[in-house]
Amino acid sequence: MADRTHLLSTILGALFLPSAVLIVSAEQSDPVSSPPPRMVATKLIRPGVNGVAGIPAAGSCLISEGVSRERAASGAVSGGVTGFYECSLTSRFAVVAIPVHWTANSMAGGRGDAGFGAKYVFSREGSRHPTLALGYVAKAPIAAGNFGSGYADHKLTTYLEKTIAATRLTGNYVVKLEGHSNHHLWQRTWSFGASRPIHRRFGVATQAYYTGSSVAQFGGILGAATYHIRPACAVHLGVERGLSSGGMRTGVVWGVTALVPLRRSDN
Repeated sequence: MADRTHLLSTILGALFLPSAVLIVSAEQSDPVSSPPPRMVATKLIRPGVNGVAGIPAAGSCLISEGVSRERAASGAVSGGVTGFYECSLTSRFAVVAIPVHWTANSMAGGRGDAGFGAKYVFSREGSRHPTLALGYVAKAPIAAGNFGSGYADHKLTTYLEKTIAATRLTGNYVVKLEGHSNHHLWQRTWSFGASRPIHRRFGVATQAYYTGSSVAQFGGILGAATYHIRPACAVHLGVERGLSSGGMRTGVVWGVTALVPLRRSDN
């Protein structure tokens, strides 16, 4: 079993370098004289909050709120309402906040932890290469009661993103150091996502992922329908299913994503 798990991890790492989230977005190339409205990315939170390599335009924020499901490196399962706020200070650098507004386990709920970090875009998509970015998030153990581990986590994410025809392809690789009372656990996650518009404001997004630590290994798939209420605001509704004995049970994820400018136009 250990050999099979290692082999699966190696294959996914080679095919999907790098971990976890889906988006639906139109091409984010430089604007032309009369460009169509650009559609905001739809982030599906699973596992943790990861996603596209690009960041919003300088002086604007990508805000996502939704129901998510999470499984820690130790194997503990929780679910709740998670926010994701990514605000760009320059065209290449953004700061990130990830508050867990509410989380539940064993039929009880309360305030969860919060993560804070940053993201830097090293290269933008070209005809022969993808967008490449690197992000870091540290978790602050502020959860109420027993709804968190009580210890800090550190997560480093590599993002790749490329558009082929109308299909947006994303790959994430996440390395996480999860804190516990007398030790730390390393967790690595690989994922691959594909998304595309289907008809006018409707689109679809799919994802496959595999994650593992020394005490738990599991994978799964997720599919969602997306709808753009406005070019800068989208909603999503999807289903996640685990594909291994340690994976998540079938469940629903949903949420809303909006692109919010922090600076008013002079016009």
